[in-house]
Amino acid sequence: MSNENRKNKVKNNKKAKTDKKKKNFTVLKVFLIILLVGVFIGAGTIGGMVYGVIKDSPDINPYHDIQALSENSKIYDQNGTLIEEILTEEKRTMVNLSEMSPDLPDAFVTIEDERFREHFGIDLKGIGRAIVVDIKTRSLEEGASTITQQLVRNLYLSKEKAFTRKISEAYLAIKMEKELSKDDILEAYLNTVYLGQGAYGVQAASQTYFSKDAKDLTLAEATLLAGITQSPTNNQLYKKLDPENVEDDAQVVGTVEVLGKSYVAVFNDGVISRQQKILSKMKENGTITESEYNEAINQDVASLINPGQMKNENISTSYFTDYVKDVVTNDLVEKAGYTKAEAEEALYTKGLKIHTTIDINMQKKVENMYASFEDIMANGGWRDLIDTNIQNGNIVDNNGKIAYYAKENLLDNEGNIIIPKDSYSIDENGNLTIKSSKIHYSNLNVADYYTSKNGTLYTHPTWSLSIPEENWTANSDDKSFTINSDYLEENKDLYKINDNNTLLISTDAFYNDEDGVIQPQSAITIMDHHTGFVKAIVGGRDSKGQRIFNRATDAARQPGSAIKPLGVYTPALDNGFTAASVIDDVPHYVNGKLWPKNFVSGAFYGLTPLRKAVEHSYNVSAVKFLEKVGINTSMDYLAKFGIINTENPSKDTFVTAKEATNGISDENLSALALGGMTKGITPLTMTAAYSAIANDGIYTEPLVYTKIENNRGEVIIDNKAKQNTVVNPQVAYLMTDILKTVVNSGSGTRARISGMDVAGKTGTTTDQADAWFIGYTPYYTAGVWMGNDSPAIELSNGSAFSSHIWGYIMKELHKDLDNARFNRPEGLVTREVCMDSGKLATEACRHDPRGSRVHTELFVNGTQPTEKCDVHVEAKIDTSTGKLATEYCPDNVVETRVFIKRPIPYNPADNHGIKPRDYEYQLPTEKCDKHNKKTLKDYLDDLLGGDDKDKDDKKDKKDEDKKGEDKDNEGSEEDNDDIDIPEEPKDPTPPPPEEEGEDPHEKPKEPEEPKNPPKDQ
Repeated sequence: MSNENRKNKVKNNKKAKTDKKKKNFTVLKVFLIILLVGVFIGAGTIGGMVYGVIKDSPDINPYHDIQALSENSKIYDQNGTLIEEILTEEKRTMVNLSEMSPDLPDAFVTIEDERFREHFGIDLKGIGRAIVVDIKTRSLEEGASTITQQLVRNLYLSKEKAFTRKISEAYLAIKMEKELSKDDILEAYLNTVYLGQGAYGVQAASQTYFSKDAKDLTLAEATLLAGITQSPTNNQLYKKLDPENVEDDAQVVGTVEVLGKSYVAVFNDGVISRQQKILSKMKENGTITESEYNEAINQDVASLINPGQMKNENISTSYFTDYVKDVVTNDLVEKAGYTKAEAEEALYTKGLKIHTTIDINMQKKVENMYASFEDIMANGGWRDLIDTNIQNGNIVDNNGKIAYYAKENLLDNEGNIIIPKDSYSIDENGNLTIKSSKIHYSNLNVADYYTSKNGTLYTHPTWSLSIPEENWTANSDDKSFTINSDYLEENKDLYKINDNNTLLISTDAFYNDEDGVIQPQSAITIMDHHTGFVKAIVGGRDSKGQRIFNRATDAARQPGSAIKPLGVYTPALDNGFTAASVIDDVPHYVNGKLWPKNFVSGAFYGLTPLRKAVEHSYNVSAVKFLEKVGINTSMDYLAKFGIINTENPSKDTFVTAKEATNGISDENLSALALGGMTKGITPLTMTAAYSAIANDGIYTEPLVYTKIENNRGEVIIDNKAKQNTVVNPQVAYLMTDILKTVVNSGSGTRARISGMDVAGKTGTTTDQADAWFIGYTPYYTAGVWMGNDSPAIELSNGSAFSSHIWGYIMKELHKDLDNARFNRPEGLVTREVCMDSGKLATEACRHDPRGSRVHTELFVNGTQPTEKCDVHVEAKIDTSTGKLATEYCPDNVVETRVFIKRPIPYNPADNHGIKPRDYEYQLPTEKCDKHNKKTLKDYLDDLLGGDDKDKDDKKDKKDEDKKGEDKDNEGSEEDNDDIDIPEEPKDPTPPPPEEEGEDPHEKPKEPEEPKNPPKDQ
């Protein structure tokens, strides 16, 4: 059918408008009579329900309501102040029927409502058919909605499949037909229908899928759009995927940029059958001719798709509100029963009112401080924040593999990819084969590169070459790929060869982020731990442009030693251990291999109380305490802390043994004690976990909004945080008191706030790829992560960086708050205990050669020690030999001293000669073998009381002991900001499930220990 004929048909329909109004008025009365008859037939029950539904149906003003189709949703801060109106990814463009290809209305009418021109708003024939199907299937799945009913639903009603909604829908459809002409209804419908990929209406969809206006669509393209309506999620013409998620056999039709982030558009071949069905019905109905049908049915559908760029230059949203949109969309599905498509439609077009928890003033302050990130770090004494390994100008990882090319090594001045002459070949048929690390052979991903601007590093992501799958072949044998000659003949601009025989692939063939991403990156989340309200989020440092990737909520990174209070020490305190419980920090072995070691010179610290192990983040102590607590117990507490989601494991980043691939999971000592997790944890999740300790042991699910209302002010979701008890208030306070020592005298001293209680923990991972500080005051809990987007780029320092940032930001946010202390609950007692035994102190503990070992410790009432120290003992020593004195040793060389007697004996000879730092204070086990009988001089000395020389020798020995004590304490752990998890022994084979690896791609299979466990901190 020609375009002229279709236009005449539209004119004829408009002439019938007056007659239709009269007819519809009569039909409306008939409909009401039928409903009244239903009242009598149904003995009043069904009829009464019908009457009630009609009575409660909203008043409609179609002309006005159609004009207000796209009402932007609004986001409000904690005080009800509007902070953002949500814009759609692709702004809806209203067009008249005359501005659409005539094939569009024909295609939609054919598949959605073929009797549209004849019915009066409802299709009685279609209803009859649907009733029969629904009775047979005992469901409401079979639809009989007309285009008019669909328009009514889009404007006024929900999409739930309920009988009452169908009655109201039918009634309002009849009323609408009385108010509007058929063309008005069809035009409004085609401008409101959701067609996937954020496109509302045919004009937006035409630009989204074909990069053209609705008036320019061909028959094949129009029928493709019409086929989407049945299920916009399943029938959208392409799917947006991250490049790393694109399978080798996927049919790529282009790339799509959404709010600054690029995706690969993969053709959805499931749409073909739907399109063919529409074309067949159009031919059958006489809407199109046989020749038109043949031309459309034989077109290569995938080749028609040319994705438009789904971005809006006016959007400028913060990390917080971007995250709110994600959470709201998800909650509309899970808590309000929406489908994913309906939730997105509601968010972008239905005028929702979202009341958030954001403190907008705090958010602005934190963002402003992040804008001065490098100045803040410089004030802390650091200007060089990154430690890179450069080879031939490129950044390489520890294995020598290129992580980022220097720009000049990858691209020429015009942005073309440089392929040297020895990395490509062209055969006699014109096929181009490339073998180069610059382009991955299996997916055509182009390598990333870096630049440096004013001494600051920027990394530049690139995506794959936009060559359809059928036009190239991967050669796995030699890791090359071949582009066929037919494609190259049709795309002669894809490459050129210069005078040096260097092949240059056009910059138009791939996406290249020329602005780049500043490195290192950082993120922070701030919560009110009393309510669970998230007050501020910054997901990264930005040089300019849109804020897309939210590292605070979406980037799971290894937490290092920041996991210790959650996976080890809080469980320990809640299961019989105390802050005074002692572990012997001596060499630990896994199947005969030494692992782990502590950071400072690989030192071991000997008898160590739990408090000190946390304060200075000792690795060996953490592993040993975890072994006593148990892997399963540790995981139980991580579930209480919100890190493991036992109800829906897909929603957490913890890898259980059941979820493991190749035997790699997080159910091991490395992950639970040292933070060497397969995937890691997000800053938001870590912050929420620590907030449970701050909140008297009560975990509160983090909330970013409190309420969602529709455009009429009706509450859709009243958001209440889920809570659970992790530990009782006494245990929580004890853990807090221990974490205070981390800040006051341990590895987190840079997080101090004058006059304010601060508790927290540092964390640094292998090669300083990630640095953390998670801490809290009586007011807020905040988590800071710092690192590079690629772990191949290392920080020049560890958690000193993150604790410095945390301290700087939190000092600013607490300036106007009163100084405060953590509330100490009842049920806690103090005792003087020995630091080396954890038991009640004795006089011997006070006379340790290192000085008094007596410490006043805090205990949950009932867990305080009742036994006296049995580690400190007195013994007579022959000062000339350093061994236990015997009856033959002269009195002038015998001295009574205090020693430590380990509960479990330790012998350096059994441990490669390694001596813990307290070994020299250990009780000798050998007796003096120098004096085995008394000489005449001995008897005279006994009689006369010894000579002056003996006394001087004794004094010199005491002085030497004192110097040794001072030397041992000198430069001890107080400056230990970066506590390392040293590399464990090569090829360890611990019993399962004790140890897994750190890198999910390089870890050995169980039961091997990770080859690169994370550092401590």
